[in-house]
Amino acid sequence: MKTSVQTLSKLPKRIPTGTWTLLLSLILCIVLAGCKTDEVPPLENENISSDTYQYNIGLSLNGKEILLDGAPFYPRGYVFESLLYKKENLIEYAQYPEYEEFCTRQLAAQDYYFGKGDFTDNSGLDLARAWGANTIRLNLNQGALDPQNQYYSENYVQLVRRAVSAARNKDFVVILTIFVAANKNIPQPMQDENPNIPINNPISLGACVKLAELFGDDPYIMLETLNEPWSPTRRDFGWEFYRDGGTPSAGCCPGVEFVGVNTIIQAMRDKGAKNLIIVQGLKTSFKGFPGGFVDPLDKIVYSVHPFFGDGSDPERIDWDGNFGFMAEQYPFLITAWGAPLAHGWCDEFGLNKPIEFLNYIDSKNIGMMAYALDVPFTTIRDFRTDPIEPTVLGNQCSTWAGRGTGEIIRDYFLSF
Repeated sequence: MKTSVQTLSKLPKRIPTGTWTLLLSLILCIVLAGCKTDEVPPLENENISSDTYQYNIGLSLNGKEILLDGAPFYPRGYVFESLLYKKENLIEYAQYPEYEEFCTRQLAAQDYYFGKGDFTDNSGLDLARAWGANTIRLNLNQGALDPQNQYYSENYVQLVRRAVSAARNKDFVVILTIFVAANKNIPQPMQDENPNIPINNPISLGACVKLAELFGDDPYIMLETLNEPWSPTRRDFGWEFYRDGGTPSAGCCPGVEFVGVNTIIQAMRDKGAKNLIIVQGLKTSFKGFPGGFVDPLDKIVYSVHPFFGDGSDPERIDWDGNFGFMAEQYPFLITAWGAPLAHGWCDEFGLNKPIEFLNYIDSKNIGMMAYALDVPFTTIRDFRTDPIEPTVLGNQCSTWAGRGTGEIIRDYFLSF
């Protein structure tokens, strides 16, 4: 698509790729097998496990191009953060005044995702579809997914399975990403269960292998090896530790054991996973990228999160240098982006910078996940009180919490 974001709302809407897939499958079924349309199984039961799906070709690669059922595919959708936390932890720590607001909001966000409780008529997944999404990204707790970790939770695994089923039953492609507890608003005991680390560690390995076991046979799911990694030491050495693993003797984490992405990918393939695997750059950038990431199936997709920050670092808007060159050479997508005005970038970069960004990724045919549908004042104003109100840029820089890129992202997605 080669058009300005300002004209997006005037463009005709396209039927989502997954909808065409379902329609074509029904037609072929009727013509070739004589089946009846009323025999198609319902798609609304969130308890259906992923191993009951009837698969088509799914996601694949053709050079640097991502394909869905053999046709070019540009993932566009929304991040959900509420699945990052164990429900039992949220219930427990909601009893403490200092954690009550955070925990009750996260519990409400889980209901919002599934369309339960106060959200039976306006689920997050349905809003994502109405706002042009073909893909959902779920942020996941690596500590709760690693069976060898003392904080592993079978209840959490089942929550993830239900969440994936809910999205897949609504015909979404799904991205699953392991996270550490980098959010400072998380109750301290929950941070202690999933400590912040710069790159993958043995717990990351266990979590990725678990996801491979659970979802490795679903070709409509992408698995992301770690959210927002950053170098634990000098950046040139950091790439090597990130790729190959090892134990640095200096930097932020001397003596800490890290597991290389190549080791993780091989372990996932050893479990039979056929998914596309997403690998992020270090701290929002692929500058200094040495190559050497290896997948036996040659199905790596690369990603960064090019948030604008507070405007103090002009390197953040060096899109060509940070990731544009990667999109020219490799399969690439952005798995989280948004620009709330409260972050402070507007005075330095200008109010039009988000529109420039969307036009830039459009010119490069880069898919994107918007952050987020269940975090207030990011893409949506507040799912609890304004469940269908996006944040808006307005006409001048402001730190007011209702200002952001939700509206222009929604219109951008709906133009496809």
